[in-house]
Amino acid sequence: MKISKVFVISLLAAAMPAFAQTSQPLSRADVKAQLIQVEMTGYSPAGVDDTTYPVDIQTAEAKVANNNEVTATSVGGIADGSRAK
Repeated sequence: MKISKVFVISLLAAAMPAFAQTSQPLSRADVKAQLIQVEMTGYSPAGVDDTTYPVDIQTAEAKVANNNEVTATSVGGIADGSRAK
């Protein structure tokens, strides 16, 4: 019985690094930039209604993700107000 407990504990200890977080934590500037992006979609943390809270933020985050995807896949063009010379 002791051998199986030791074996299980050693297996769990060996597997622990697999659960470690691999990405770097967000900086304050990253969080602030994300909040600004969400607020630009019309979401206001101050005006959150508790009955619609999860849906409100999820909708805003989906809009940000969609905007980021469109920006990442956009190609070429001339920015407004600029001309090629």
